[in-house]
Amino acid sequence: DQSFYEGFAALGRDIETEADIQILVSRNLSKMPLHLQDVLKKYYLEDKSQKSIAKEEKVSVTTIKMRLFRAKKVLRKILDGETCLIIK
Repeated sequence: DQSFYEGFAALGRDIETEADIQILVSRNLSKMPLHLQDVLKKYYLEDKSQKSIAKEEKVSVTTIKMRLFRAKKVLRKILDGETCLIIK
């Protein structure tokens, strides 16, 4: 997901691989709402497809896409906050 990589790069994070995203996601999951934690965990850490997550949760693929979008947005805010704390 190229825009996700770019989002981290904009925060000054060194994101070069999927493993880098997995590390950042796993470190920050507990700071997020549960329904967003679940979708990020399944998609990025368990490497499940959007379709399989939708089937498991009995929702549409569109719902999963929206949850991923929101979860990535929340994660970026969390990481941006950490960056601000480090700079101050």
